[in-house]
Amino acid sequence: MVTLRRTSLILFALLVTLLSSAGISWAGHVRAWVDRNPVGLDESFRLILEADGSMDAAPDFAPLERDFEILGQNQSSSFSFVNGSASSKKTWTLTLMAKAAGDFRIPSIPFGSDPSPALSLSVNATPRSAQAQRQADLFLEVEAEPKTARVQQQILYVVRLLRAVDLGEATLSEPAVGGMEAVVEKLGEDRSYETMRDGRRFLVIERRYALFPQQSGTLSVEPILFEGRIASRRRSMLDPFAAGGPVRRLRSEGVSVEVQPVPAGAPGGLWLPAKKITLAEEWPQDPPAFKAGEPVTRTLTLVAEGLTAAQVPDLAMTEVAGIKQYPDRPTLENREGVSGIVGVRQEKIALVPTGPGRFVLPAVEVPWWNVDSDRLETARLPERAIEVAAASAVAKPPAITPETPTAAATQASEPPSTQVSVPSADPFWKILCLILGFGWAGTALAWILFRRRGRKPAVERESPVPRAGRHRGRLKEACRRADPAMAKETLLAWGLARFPGAPPTSLGQLSGLCPSPLKEEIESLNAALYGRGGERWEGQGLWEAFSKDKTEKGKARRGRGSALEPLYRD
Repeated sequence: MVTLRRTSLILFALLVTLLSSAGISWAGHVRAWVDRNPVGLDESFRLILEADGSMDAAPDFAPLERDFEILGQNQSSSFSFVNGSASSKKTWTLTLMAKAAGDFRIPSIPFGSDPSPALSLSVNATPRSAQAQRQADLFLEVEAEPKTARVQQQILYVVRLLRAVDLGEATLSEPAVGGMEAVVEKLGEDRSYETMRDGRRFLVIERRYALFPQQSGTLSVEPILFEGRIASRRRSMLDPFAAGGPVRRLRSEGVSVEVQPVPAGAPGGLWLPAKKITLAEEWPQDPPAFKAGEPVTRTLTLVAEGLTAAQVPDLAMTEVAGIKQYPDRPTLENREGVSGIVGVRQEKIALVPTGPGRFVLPAVEVPWWNVDSDRLETARLPERAIEVAAASAVAKPPAITPETPTAAATQASEPPSTQVSVPSADPFWKILCLILGFGWAGTALAWILFRRRGRKPAVERESPVPRAGRHRGRLKEACRRADPAMAKETLLAWGLARFPGAPPTSLGQLSGLCPSPLKEEIESLNAALYGRGGERWEGQGLWEAFSKDKTEKGKARRGRGSALEPLYRD
C-alpha cells in the first residue's frame, strides 16, 4: 500500500515537471458555431461552444434568453497528452429555439475574461398554407363540428398529429376555450392509424373532445401546441451520449364556433339539445303479471346521443290511485359513440297494487330538441293498461264426503243376467253427514268462546310493517357517515312504518308529512341527492331534527305499549 502511494506521487511530480518544461499556457480560447443556418420558426437548432484550456469562470448563458428558449444543454470534457504536450478541451452544446422570426445576433457568451464570438442567425417564418403543411413531415390538423351550435349542445373537437418521421419524447397540449364558460370532456383514448395525403403515407395520432358551451356567443378554441424531438437515426461514435435530433414545435389553427341561445319554442325548465333520444321500458315478463300486494319492477331507460348522463333529468312518475311506487336510485353512465358522448339514465321502480282491478299507467314523455332538424320532439312511452289479480287465498282442506258405490261396482258384484237399480245415496249416509256437520260446528264455536274468555283481543295489524322506532339506529349511522343514499333509503322505510295508511314514496312526499325542522332537513337531503350544485351533504342537522321530533317519539312509545300479550296465561 505504501509502495503504491509513493509511486503515484512520483508519477504526479513527473507530470507537473514535464508540463512546466513544455511551457503550455492554460489560458482559454473559445470557439462558437451553430449546426445549421437558417432555421425555421418553431424549429430547434444547436449552438456549440468549445474552449481550449481552463476557463476563468463558468459560462453565463443568460444573454441568450432574450431572443431564444434554452430547451436543453450538456457538457463534455476531454484531455490529451501527445509527445510531451498536454491539452484539454471542454464543449457545451445548447439546444435553442427562436421566439420569433427574423435576423438575430447570437450574443457573445462570457467565460470569465474569455468571451465567445458573436454569431448571426436567420429565422424564417413557418409556412401556414395547407399545401405547405402537407409537404412537411410533421403537421397538425384540428376541426370542430358543428360550426354553429345551441347552448349546452355537444361540439365535437378533433385534433390530429400527422407525421412521416420518427419522434422521441413529445407533448400535445389540451384544448383551452376562451370567450365563454364551457365543459370539456375527453373522449376515450388516443387513436392511431395510417392515412394518405397527396400520395404520401402518414401515421396519425387522433384525439377527440366533446365541448359543451354554457352560454350563447362566440366560442374560441385556442391553438393546440405540439413539442417533440425528431428521433435521430445516427449517433456519433465520438459522442454516443449526445441528445437526439432537433426539437420541433407546432401550433394548430384556432377554431371558432357560434353558439345560439335556447330557441323560443323550447319547453321552459327543461332543455335537452341532442342528436337522438330514445326511451324504453322493461318488465320481468311481457306482458307483466300483477297480483294485489306483490311488487313488480318496471325499468325505464333513456339513451341520449350528444348529452352526458348528468344532463338527463329524472323521469317523472305520475301517481296512480291504487298503486304504490317505490323508485330505486338511478344508474348513470356515459358511453363513447361515433357521434361523441352517449348519456344513459336507467331507473327502476317497484309497483305494488293495493287491490285487484284494472289500472292505467300514464304515458311517460320527455321533450327534447333535435339539433339536426332544429325542432322540438318528444320521446314517449304510451300508457299501459294492466289487470291486477286478487291476492292468492289460503287453500281450504277438501270436504270429506262419504263414498257411494258406483253402478259399475254394483254390476260387477251381481250376476250378469240380473239388473239391479241402485239409488244415488242411502238415507244412512245422509244422517251421518248431518251428525258430523253439527259436531264440527259445535267444536268451532266452543273454541272461539274459549279464546275470548281466556285473553284480550289482539291488536289488529293491517300489514307486516315494522315499527318506526327500529329505523332510528340505521338513520343515525347514515347521518354519522354523511351517506345521503343510505339516509334516503332509511327515511322511506321509516315513513312506510310511520304513515302506514298513506306511505310516502319519495322524500318530497315525506317532507310534506313532517313538521319543522325535520321537514326542512329532509328537503335539504333531497336537494343534495338530485340537485345540480354538487355540495357535500352533512347529516348532523337531519339527525338532530329527527331526534327532537315529538310525533316520532310518541309513535315509538305507543308502539311499545301495544305489544301483543302472551298466548297463554299462567
